[in-house]
Amino acid sequence: MTPLDWIIIALYFGLIGWVAWWYGRHQKDSVDYFLAGRNAGWVVIGASIFTSNIGSEHIVGLAGQGASTGMAMAHWELHAWCLIVLAGLFVPFYYKSGVQTIPEFLERRFSSRTRLVLSVVSLVAYVFTKVSVTVYAGAIVFQALLPELSIQFLGQTLDAFWIGAFTTVIITGVYTVFGGMRAIMNTSTPQAVIILFGSFVITYIGLSRLSGGAGAIAGWDVLVETCKTNAENFALWRPTTASSLFDPGAFPTLGILMASPIIGLWYWCTDQYIVQRALSAKSLAVARRGALFGGLLKVWPVLIFLIPGMIGWTLDKKFNAGAQDPALSQAYDISMSKSDQTKLMMEVNARLREANGKTGFFIPRELKETTVKTDTGETRKMLAFTIKGDQVFPTLVTTLLPQGIRGLIVACLLAALMSSLASLFNSSASLFTVDIYEKLRPGQSERHLLTVGRIATTAVVGLGMIWIPVMAKISGGGLYQYLQSVQGYLAPPITAVFFLGLFWKRLNSNGATWGLAGGFVLGMTKLTIQAFFGSGKREDPAVLAAIGDFNFLYATGLLFAVSALLMIVASLLTPPPPEEKIRGLTYGSIHKEAAAEIKASWDLPNKLMAVLILLLVGSMYLYFSFWLK
Repeated sequence: MTPLDWIIIALYFGLIGWVAWWYGRHQKDSVDYFLAGRNAGWVVIGASIFTSNIGSEHIVGLAGQGASTGMAMAHWELHAWCLIVLAGLFVPFYYKSGVQTIPEFLERRFSSRTRLVLSVVSLVAYVFTKVSVTVYAGAIVFQALLPELSIQFLGQTLDAFWIGAFTTVIITGVYTVFGGMRAIMNTSTPQAVIILFGSFVITYIGLSRLSGGAGAIAGWDVLVETCKTNAENFALWRPTTASSLFDPGAFPTLGILMASPIIGLWYWCTDQYIVQRALSAKSLAVARRGALFGGLLKVWPVLIFLIPGMIGWTLDKKFNAGAQDPALSQAYDISMSKSDQTKLMMEVNARLREANGKTGFFIPRELKETTVKTDTGETRKMLAFTIKGDQVFPTLVTTLLPQGIRGLIVACLLAALMSSLASLFNSSASLFTVDIYEKLRPGQSERHLLTVGRIATTAVVGLGMIWIPVMAKISGGGLYQYLQSVQGYLAPPITAVFFLGLFWKRLNSNGATWGLAGGFVLGMTKLTIQAFFGSGKREDPAVLAAIGDFNFLYATGLLFAVSALLMIVASLLTPPPPEEKIRGLTYGSIHKEAAAEIKASWDLPNKLMAVLILLLVGSMYLYFSFWLK
């Protein structure tokens, strides 16, 4: 990092600080703090949805997945179609009901008990996914940029990783606390521009480097031809086999088709973290258009975050002078101690770094469990060197980019990190304050509620950072894969309760509560077992090891089916909800006047944006389904 890079980063922080101070001066009440006064335009809403979604886990984790599993995660990044579902099916009910939070909508549809359950589940999800993953990914980049940085704190040595983690949390926390939703929303557009521009720059430079300076188009041809040598691992669609049931790292087509829509619809249509942006709109038509604009922006991460990971993998194959090191082609005994593994990895990476000198390109290696065939045809579990996926993006930044541009890309990362963390902080405050605290202690002053929201956010963030060391140990398949697997254990009951609640009038409070609570307990049980049992961990007793290794895609589909069944059975065994309770809250009970307004808000611009999203998503699916043939 050069002085010019640090100047660019400082300018970014200065801008963000000024925005937080400015909008903090104009905060009036909790509606202003949580929903920006319900006066946001569609461009701001769409940009905010995009920047809330694109955090450091995308830039770091998705690039890492691109290097290790190719296009497997593209299915999640092509969820732009889910925003059509949000705009078309969900936003009208959320917006017309006038709620501040998604759990509040469930209370109107079912009961306060259902609202409480969803609030707790959502906050737990934030701890295990969004907080821990976002901070972890940001800290990885900080560690790569300033590897020698360390300080003494309370008798302990904090390295660059933890300094980066605490720094980003503190800065973002101050920005969110003082600026509220207005600051988050009004910085979203420039942050979206920085994220998109910075990511396109690194993709272009990476492709140009692949072609030896012949241009990005020629570099794309090199990328495709090189990826064809690893087509089985980089393909968009993977075979569905019996062995994939208990292979945590497999992405079989059947599992993808089962799990990806469940996770996507939960995240984009029912998660407070995302939907809160649409609720801040000045009108229903604007809310729908903002969601669709977010969908148009969401199409591009495949090209600017996932593809750079594969660029990094290809550059490593072409320019890594130490790639022929004999240690990389060997398999090692699975019983090798952790200390010996660490020692071997340090030795090998040191040799690779020395071989590459100043001009080579090399991504650090790590030892991971794999399955190899012996000369007799027997399969054995061994350890083998693989690219350390979460180091791909930091390596691209530090190796490829000239000064100034490097600072811009780091600012891009900081924009992604701060926007997603800020959204998370605000959503956590909303969930706890509005859905839990205010229900238990009604009649509190606006000032008191804001203070409680800030304290709740601090608690959620603290728990998320405590979880980081555990997450680092169990995210063997990569940061982004860990994120999707945990979301796969939390999403099914929530997706089920919202879809059944909107389209089946018979679903009652008992059914919703039993399904939500039961699905949550089962999902947390799977996560707990996965953390301690399975390949590379404890394999005795065998039944727990099998549950730990059970592929998260199939587990997601099974959890959805069980949760929906619980809701249906519990509802049918108890009286149906009164007609006045569900009036206007299901598709079977909409007032004619409301139906007419909802129809009118789905105007021609909204329809055209929806068609464009489908065309873009369809085109990418068509191309990447055959790109390695």
